[in-house]
Parts: sequence; C-alpha cells; structure tokens
Amino acid sequence: MVINTNIPAQATAYHMNVSQVRLSKSLARLSSGSKIVEPADDAAGLAVSSRFDSMIKRLDAVLTNTTNARSFAQTQDGFLQNVEKAFRRMNELSVLALDNTKSGNDRRLYNAEFGELKEYISNTARQDFNGISLFSGKTMDVTKDDDGSTFEMTGIKLDAGAYENATNSGKESWTLNQDAWKTSGPGFLTTEPLWKLANGNYSKTNPGGGAAAVAAGTFLKEAPILEGNNVVTATAPPLSFDVNASGGSTEHSQTFEVGNNSGKVKLTHTAYSEPDSFKIYYDGAQIWTSQSTPPLVVSGTTYPPEYIQGTNVYAEKSFGPGTSTQIKIVVNEGNHPKHPGGTAWTYSVEIEGGRNDHLDSGTTHGLSDGMAVKVSWPGVDPSATPTLSKDTVYYVNAINATTFSLHSTQADAGADTNRIRISTADSGAITISEYTSLTGVEEGTYVSSDIVASGEDTGATKANSGSIVSTNQDLGVTGLNVGTKNSDDYKNVNLKTENAATIALGLMQSAINQLASDRAILGAALSRLDFNKDQLSVKKENLSEAVSRIKDADFAEESTRYAQYQILVNTGAEMLKKANQLPESALELLS
Repeated sequence: MVINTNIPAQATAYHMNVSQVRLSKSLARLSSGSKIVEPADDAAGLAVSSRFDSMIKRLDAVLTNTTNARSFAQTQDGFLQNVEKAFRRMNELSVLALDNTKSGNDRRLYNAEFGELKEYISNTARQDFNGISLFSGKTMDVTKDDDGSTFEMTGIKLDAGAYENATNSGKESWTLNQDAWKTSGPGFLTTEPLWKLANGNYSKTNPGGGAAAVAAGTFLKEAPILEGNNVVTATAPPLSFDVNASGGSTEHSQTFEVGNNSGKVKLTHTAYSEPDSFKIYYDGAQIWTSQSTPPLVVSGTTYPPEYIQGTNVYAEKSFGPGTSTQIKIVVNEGNHPKHPGGTAWTYSVEIEGGRNDHLDSGTTHGLSDGMAVKVSWPGVDPSATPTLSKDTVYYVNAINATTFSLHSTQADAGADTNRIRISTADSGAITISEYTSLTGVEEGTYVSSDIVASGEDTGATKANSGSIVSTNQDLGVTGLNVGTKNSDDYKNVNLKTENAATIALGLMQSAINQLASDRAILGAALSRLDFNKDQLSVKKENLSEAVSRIKDADFAEESTRYAQYQILVNTGAEMLKKANQLPESALELLS
C-alpha cells in the first residue's frame, strides 16, 4: 500500500476526462446539428462537403439564370401571341379588300385598321425586357450548368425579313435574282481588287506565294492594312520663317496655328546685326516686344531674361497654354549695314510646340493625291498629337515630292482644303501606310458574296434568290445587281386597291408562316429550359443529400451517445471520489 501516488484515482480521472470531452462534442453536435464541429472531426468529409456546398451555390445561380431566360422567352411569346392575332386580322382584311362589291371607301376603312395593326406590330418590335430588346434577333447564351457552360437560344427579329415586308411603310422593296447576305454589323466594301496575304494584311499587287485574290466590292469587317512600297515615315516640321535684313526697315509678320497648347518662340541671327523690333502676339495680345536693343549680344552684359547671352540666339519666349489657336510674329529687319561681302543678315524665327499643316518625309514619298492612308507611331500615340488617330482613314494631298498634307475627306484632299494640322511637338516620326479606297457600309447592307463562309461576318443573314427584301440600299446598282425593285404597293403595304390587297395577302401569309416557325423555335427553347431546370434541381437535390450525409448529425444516434457520456461522467465523478478515499486506510494501520 502506497500513499504518495494514487494510481486508481489517476486512472479514474483519465477515464472521466475522456467521457467529459466526448460529452462536450456530443453537446456541440446536438446544438449545431452538424457532425463536423471542427476539421479534426472529419478532414476528408469537410473538404468534400465544402466543394459540394460551392457547387450548390453555383447551381442556385444557374437556376436563377434559367428562370430569367424562361421569363424572357415567355414574355416574347406573350407578345407574339398578340402579333399572330394581328397578322390573322390583317390577313382577313386583305381578303375582304379583294371583294369586287366593295367600294373604294370600304377599302379605305379596311386600310385604316390595317395601318393601325401595322403600327402595333412595329411598336411591338421595339419592346424590351429589363432593358434588353425582346426582338433584336440577337442570340442569347443561357447558362446550363454550374461550370458556366451555355447553350444558344435563337433570337427573333420582328423588324426584318417577312415581318418587315408585311409592315413596310417606306422602305424600297426588292425581289432578289440571286442569293445575297445581309451584314450583321458595319464594315467596308473594297473598290478595287486586292490580294490577301498569309499574315492577314493585303496588297494591291499579287505578290505570289499563295496570296488569295479579293475582288472589288468584297465586304471586309475591318479596313485592310496594305503592304507594299507605299509606306512613308514623316514628321511635322517646326513652324519657321526667315527674314533677310537688307539694311532697310521693312516689317515682316506671319501668323501660325499653334493650337491651345504651350510652346516657345525662338529668334536667331547670323551675325552681329539684330532686328530693330521683334514682337509676339498670342491670345490676341502682345506678350513680348524688343525695341532699341543693343547692337551686339555681348557675354557678361546684363539683358532682359528673354535674351540668351554669348550665342547667336537673340531671344526665346514661352507661350500658352491658352484659348487661342494662333500666334503672330512681327520682325522689323533692322536698319543695319550689310555683311562685308554684300549679303544681307538673316534672322530666323522658329516656333516649338505649334501645329503644322503638312508632313515632311525628307525623301520622295511616292504618295498621290486622293490616296487613302492610315497613320501609326513607333510606340504609344503621342498625346501631343490629338488631331490624328491610328483608327481613322485619311486622304493625301501631295504638295511636292517630299511634303504632303492629310485631309478627312477625299474632296478636301482634291481641293487642298481643311488640312489637318499636326503638332510639331510630336517626339516620334509618324508612319503613313497606304490603304485601299473603301466604301464604309452600315449594318444591314446586302452583299453578293458569302461572307459567312469566308469568315468576314459569321453573323450575316442569308436571303435566298427569289425572296423579297425591304431596304433603301440600291440592290440593282452596277457591281451588285442582286435584286429588282418592286412596286410602291410593296414599299407601303396597303389595301387601297385590289392589286395592293393581293400583294398584302401574300405578304401576310409569309409573315404568318414565319411567325409560326419562330414560335415553334421559341417553344422548343422553352421546353429545353424546363428540362434543364428539372435537371439542375435534381442535381442540386442529390448534392444536398450527399452533403447532409457527410455533415448532418443523426439526432437519435447522437442523443443516445449524449445519455451514455452523461452517465459515464457522473459515475466517473463518483468513482473518483471513492478512489481518493483509498489512501485513508493507511491510517488504520498506524492506530
């Protein structure tokens, strides 16, 4: 028997502590409803359930997107149901207007209702859902799963095709004599043959090497970059002028465009003769003048700060920024003796930071009048040259072999008017690249080549030969010639005459057929949305069940454990009390 170490008491305390910890965890599980109270409870299960929880959240978002897409489609169909009723009534009115027993006044009454229904359908085409056009024809990408994958829901364009023909109130109508493609966005038509190179650029001459021929009149999404000899590097030379001082007192003046930026005016002379006066006007006011100046600029002599001493720089004066775009320089040549050799002194005025109206290539540029060009820089576009953009087509006026001006239009280039003024402060040379003469076209332009197959416009719409299209574009023009213009009863669909009613009847039937097809496509999309929604709901349910099996506590099982641990803690406390009393028996041996 020992009294210093109570082994039974220690063993009893240990088991009681174990029961106490288990009781605490059981209480935490019962109070939280989760089997995983801390990561150590089930590390792998925690990781799996965390991923599943994230997937469930994404599925909730996908279900929201699907519901919104379904609401969008249902709203479309709600409008289309009424549009169908309108077309059916217009179809009926067209037949009634064919009745030979009807007077012109009767047809006018039919036509009045017919016109109102046309306007109703045209107004419906402009409706939107939460700011998104319902009938723009744009394909909608609908999220179909939690990985972000989508499927396309075909758009309906209620102001194009058969619908546009049936409600036409002013556009020219054409019957196509061959297939044509309607562009889905703006672009350019080439006006001369080109060759497309392997790098995606173009050439005006066939360079060989498998370059693909591009015929005149071809639609291009982007203005083509031409390669060849017509690439020139040029700069905007500083603004300057010279005055020959012949010993008289003539006053010379010149006005320059400088923009509203800042700059510097500098006057230099060839030798010891200075002008009698030198004046600078900016923002309409004289900002500096020099009169009765010393005959020589002598080093060590004190002069106004505008003078630069000990050199042939007579004066420098900064200006701007201001609101003016012009600076005026006035120089009096000075009544001084001529150079001993008999030549006159020369004064030179240079303006730094102004805007010149031409570019200088330094060598023969080879550009011709009216040539279309674009500009680029070796690096970032200089902020000092905001008048030029590398995304804009300009037109050349060849001033001489080494200088040229840029213009916004070919007409200005031909007349040498409205020259674009370019900053002389540009720190880098400007590269001028020749572009082909292009005709810019808008979205909805018809072209004769398959621009979908060529990849130029994969969103273009094909119109088959024999179909009727409504557009103010001249489809019979030379070089295109894909259609024949129809009568004015197609241009403004009406029921004023039997012939007009016959035309209207055919157009209404085409529109009704198109509407039936579009509603069927819309119904198919709604069906897919319903199936997709059901699939997502089942997937979410199964994932939630899996998460529940991993994380959720079984209350029946856990409450049983709780009762067990509670009894063990209570009995452990009682047994510890008894174990602590065991050493007392040693006292009986001493008595």
